[in-house]
Amino acid sequence: MSKDNLKKPGALDRLRQTVKDAMSPHNTRDEFRQLLKAESINTVFRINPVGRVYGVTFIDHTNGIVANGSVLGREFSAGVFNELFPTSRKETLHTAEQHAERQYEQRSRTANPVSGVVDTLLDLVDARAFEEQQRIQRRRRKRKLHR
Repeated sequence: MSKDNLKKPGALDRLRQTVKDAMSPHNTRDEFRQLLKAESINTVFRINPVGRVYGVTFIDHTNGIVANGSVLGREFSAGVFNELFPTSRKETLHTAEQHAERQYEQRSRTANPVSGVVDTLLDLVDARAFEEQQRIQRRRRKRKLHR
């Protein structure tokens, strides 16, 4: 539905203008989110473990549009938001802690040999089921093409 709405002429104009109005070097990232939330637009910042913004997604509930910042234009790309809202030292530490927690969880799962074997078996079953599904789809396509 969002794709259909994006194709309409002028669909992104309101979203662009609202985001542009909320962008201010005096705001923090959270204040920016709150300003847009008041206009019924949610904002999702994708941040890497180092704390750098590598993507921004805007969800406009009024018009039913989900758009990445790069779709709106260069002035709404991740690099612009990374410069506009530099990551504070506290946020960087918090992001690094989350990343370390995820790594610890992954290590702790594989530390138990029984759970590691079970996880491996489940992964193999998933892979085989996926491959079988792909084979069936290829056969169907082939049959469809030869008709």
